Amino acid sequence: MNNSQIFEIVLSAIPYANQINDIDFTQEGVIRFSWRSSRYRVDENLHVEEIEGSFLTGTDKAMLFRELLKKTKLIKEF
Repeated sequence: MNNSQIFEIVLSAIPYANQINDIDFTQEGVIRFSWRSSRYRVDENLHVEEIEGSFLTGTDKAMLFRELLKKTKLIKEF
């Protein structure tokens, strides 16, 4: 999955997608962005981690976000 496809799923899944900013597409197969008060990293397998300083963490919000992305991807494929 390329960065455009990842971002399309993110836009479809996340509420208030207009609050996404600071999007980083510099690494192939990975996007980073801020949404509301948090920063996230999503890879081509739709694995989501929250970025806290220089650390990637699997927070509760990241786990919920990943489930939203997976369900959205299934719906788009159907």
